[in-house]
Amino acid sequence: MNIKSTGLKIIIASILILTMLVILIFSGCKPEQEVDNNEAGIEEEPGEEEPGDEPGTEEEPDGETGTGDEDIINAFNELLDQGTRSYQLISFIDENMAEISSEGFDILLEKLEMVQEEDIQYYTDLLSEDDWQNKLNAIFHRDIGSEDLIDIDDIQLKELMTEIFQGGFKLVALEGSFYPYIDYEFIKKYSEYLSPMYFDYINVMALESNKVFSRDAALTISWDELALRLINSEEFLLNYPDETIRKRSVGDLYMRYLKSYIIGQDNTLTYSYENNTMYPEVLDSYDKLFSEYPDYVTTDLIRSYQEILAGTDNTINESVFEEINGIYREAVLSFELDSPLLLLEGIRNTYYQTIL
Repeated sequence: MNIKSTGLKIIIASILILTMLVILIFSGCKPEQEVDNNEAGIEEEPGEEEPGDEPGTEEEPDGETGTGDEDIINAFNELLDQGTRSYQLISFIDENMAEISSEGFDILLEKLEMVQEEDIQYYTDLLSEDDWQNKLNAIFHRDIGSEDLIDIDDIQLKELMTEIFQGGFKLVALEGSFYPYIDYEFIKKYSEYLSPMYFDYINVMALESNKVFSRDAALTISWDELALRLINSEEFLLNYPDETIRKRSVGDLYMRYLKSYIIGQDNTLTYSYENNTMYPEVLDSYDKLFSEYPDYVTTDLIRSYQEILAGTDNTINESVFEEINGIYREAVLSFELDSPLLLLEGIRNTYYQTIL
């Protein structure tokens, strides 16, 4: 009886072992497509909504990289190695945008943006040659966009302006000269091809490129509009906390907004230069922020500032300035803008071949 029992146990154990081997064999032969889908699910962008209504979700509902992405990105990298200008890269993107996934498209745009940052200096130098600045000043007394080409008669100047605009720039008038500025509104033409994260990034940056908040050391927007830009930037930073160059860009913009909302600009201070007392309209804007956006980090920071001001009867002095630095540090910590990896993102992304 014991011998039979032992034999039965051996048979059962053998069956279990064979069953496990069969499962392992078949799981090891799983098609690559299925494995990729699982990996894509793990790497899904935070805050992404259901496919269908968001940009970049119709082409690749599972979030996976398209089959043609590698060839397109490699061809794009070859253009980068050749020192191709922004307008030429945009021409390449236009030709291939329907053949690449939203994730691959994000990579192209991020690499494009790094080239655009370099081209800002390139075109700034060009505009300083051949009296171009004076010729532009004779025609325009404001920012210049592609719609203004019709007003330029000089053929060479028009060709240069066309190249600049086709590279995704506009010209911003600052202190009597014109400077190239990345036109994020221009990038919105790719909205349907972008991931939700990049789409939200472009919207935040377009608010600034459409109307720069500071010009000649003075605010160009109202205090309430400045508060709204802080809120929009905060939402991006909280929805997409990963350490990317986009978080760094929005984080830098947020800190510039915050400093201006607390102190102002040299020519648009939040307080009177004569008696250091806060302007009523600024305090009113703070109250509006508390009312409309009570549960935001930005609101908590400004509320802390208001508490500091309450101790000085809304007057700015040296002790207030010292405590303001603490508010800035709190903002950096709240959004983790001091992360070593985040601080190095700008350096890492100067190497355009880096797989992002």
